[in-house]
Amino acid sequence: AIRDRALVSMALAAARAADLKSHQQVILISESALEIADSDEARTPFWEMVIVASGRMADLERAERHAVQAMDHYRRKGDRVSLTRVTGEFALGLVENNQPERALELLTPLIEDDIGSEPELVPAAVVYARSLMLTLEPGVIEAADRALAAAEELGSVPETIDALITKGT
Repeated sequence: AIRDRALVSMALAAARAADLKSHQQVILISESALEIADSDEARTPFWEMVIVASGRMADLERAERHAVQAMDHYRRKGDRVSLTRVTGEFALGLVENNQPERALELLTPLIEDDIGSEPELVPAAVVYARSLMLTLEPGVIEAADRALAAAEELGSVPETIDALITKGT
């Protein structure tokens, strides 16, 4: 019970640090929480926060270490949506740090022709389209159009903008 309350408090503190763009604080809080979490289910939100914060800080080794654990967990559970989401989070860090080839390698098997209406797949679909663009691979316009249509349908402004920029570039 005490551990659970501590993890909830730590998740709130890490989320607040993320809102403030204090990526180092997110990492410190989340990695402390990972030490006391007693199950992969309790670890997943902290893995994901570290992945995003580490990507923003260009610490891709740390991001990958946590991404592998989260991806393995979601694969074991058979949770395609969460697997795609966390892969997209890691892939975004790769793209933002000049490694679009690796991002494309990770996302290609997960992003199908139709991403459907799963809101959690839209950010990964946008990163996939951007990776195609940066690696000069064919299919950028089609991938950007699919991501754009899904983002617009969901009313997701940041992804709509990213998809439009990718398509226009």
